[in-house]
Amino acid sequence: MLKFSQLNGGMEATKNLSEVPNTTQALKNLRAFRSVYGQKGEVLSLSSDGSLVVTPLVSQVRIATTDAELASEKNNIVGFKEIFDTWPQISIGQLFDKTIETVPEELNIWDYDATTGNVYVTTDTVSQIGFITPKSYASYIFEVRLKSFTADTAKSQGDFIGVILAYQKDEHGIQHTLTAFRTLQGGISPNYSGTPGKNDLFSWNVVYNAAYGGFSINTPEDWAAYGKGRYIVAEGSQSIKFVAGADGRTNPFYGPSPRQAEWSDQPSWANFPNGCKVKAIRTGNIITAVTSDFDNPEVYVDASTLTIDLDSDPRLAIFKGSSALGYTAWSQPYCSFDTLMFSGGKNIIVDARTKEVWSYNGTAWVLAPEISILNLISIGKFAYNPSTSKLYFCNSDLKLEEVSI
Repeated sequence: MLKFSQLNGGMEATKNLSEVPNTTQALKNLRAFRSVYGQKGEVLSLSSDGSLVVTPLVSQVRIATTDAELASEKNNIVGFKEIFDTWPQISIGQLFDKTIETVPEELNIWDYDATTGNVYVTTDTVSQIGFITPKSYASYIFEVRLKSFTADTAKSQGDFIGVILAYQKDEHGIQHTLTAFRTLQGGISPNYSGTPGKNDLFSWNVVYNAAYGGFSINTPEDWAAYGKGRYIVAEGSQSIKFVAGADGRTNPFYGPSPRQAEWSDQPSWANFPNGCKVKAIRTGNIITAVTSDFDNPEVYVDASTLTIDLDSDPRLAIFKGSSALGYTAWSQPYCSFDTLMFSGGKNIIVDARTKEVWSYNGTAWVLAPEISILNLISIGKFAYNPSTSKLYFCNSDLKLEEVSI
């Protein structure tokens, strides 16, 4: 067991910077570093590849060092009730009023069903709503099933459900989002018009600040005044098909495709009770997202993979370093979510003996080889297990050593 006093062993402080060899050149070289973004309380360090990263000094991670601890951790499954109780809820924009930035009455609009263990909303909201993580993440794997089911299909719609890939407030308190949306009826288009011939149909895309201006910004002046930089960052409708009946068409089709019929509520999410899946992976400033078709929801369509580089546009810089993420819906009643994997969530366990990572997929604990221990714990930093109140230090060989406090 380590002691704090040992962690500084062998280190000597230099009293004068001029005593450090090649200091002048080293300071000049700092200008070559790219900007590094982080959150309050995080620290700057070198990653395994020598790049600068920001990470928390202490991460909260469920760590098991014995069979008994592993079994105990697996008996502790954290459900959506904790998300419902502790994650911030959001409301952004307004469909029909370009001047409104949030709808207060649509905050805290979700309900929790103790029988199903899920959250849902019965309201056909005018704002983009959702839950966002209380913490920010520089890297994550987030896999979610999106769905909206009611036995009365006439009450269902084919509007927007998605995953917030990144969320951040700026210095003025303005909410900014990067959202991956799915829909059966046309998706997020550049102008949102529901009138035939006025816009193309999108089944799958990633949008920056999707909700600002709603359906009501139709001129360059409106875009500049109310859109807050809204734009389609990545688009994948050519690989994800619209189901038969969408846009009044008899057969399935791919987008982007010019709208032919007025906006319709049918076919709806309720016609596809298993919804579809979205899997998002963030590694630093690169985010990828992939999805499945509604008529084959368990199989990801590789061609639908979208890649977003946060360095590609100045508007995305606000998400660099780390940011929150979450679940979202817009104008879609009865929506709900199944979390299949969240590397930053509480249903993740690290076996310190094997360095394997376990994840709860909604029905069982499974090994998750796609989650590296380095996604959860940083070398040279600490990890705290709130279940056991134990603190660990991660050595350069990824060995987790318990630290006496």
